[in-house]
Amino acid sequence: SAWVACPIAGHAQTVSEKMQAAAADYRQQDWAQAKQKFTQVIAESPASPGTVAAWFYLAEAEHQLKNWEGAKSGYQNFLLLAQDHPHRELARFRLVELAYLTGSSDAVQLAEGFLKAWPESSRRGEVLGFLGQLRLIRTEPELAERVELYECRRRARPDSKSGGRSARRIYRRQPDARNCW
Repeated sequence: SAWVACPIAGHAQTVSEKMQAAAADYRQQDWAQAKQKFTQVIAESPASPGTVAAWFYLAEAEHQLKNWEGAKSGYQNFLLLAQDHPHRELARFRLVELAYLTGSSDAVQLAEGFLKAWPESSRRGEVLGFLGQLRLIRTEPELAERVELYECRRRARPDSKSGGRSARRIYRRQPDARNCW
């Protein structure tokens, strides 16, 4: 295992120990700390096998911090290095999701590529939803706006789970619903 300089005199920290420390921050959802530590692991031990996973978790931390470009870069680097990693499918899904969220011109191509690579994925429904929205936006932008408005209002309607809360109360709780009115 590769050794990394440690701030404590006389103690060198392995890449594995650095990864464990970064993973602890990740599990505690301290995204900024996790990002910093995963970045450090990658910078200090680029050839280490542990670096492959560090790229994935760095991308996930960036995703949580809504740093879309950093997340995209991390997922892409992870996919270049991880040919048989169990998180490949999730990384590819995240790239589709990011392309959809940012309106990237390659979003349709990424979604179709995901569906071809993982036809039985549990994320298939989400990707099909992204793909449908993207195709609708491209072919019928006016209809896409009406569908978005309908979905927004549908989410804000009181139902049995909401205990009869009014749409206005739900609006206050869901800032993304403010485009409904």
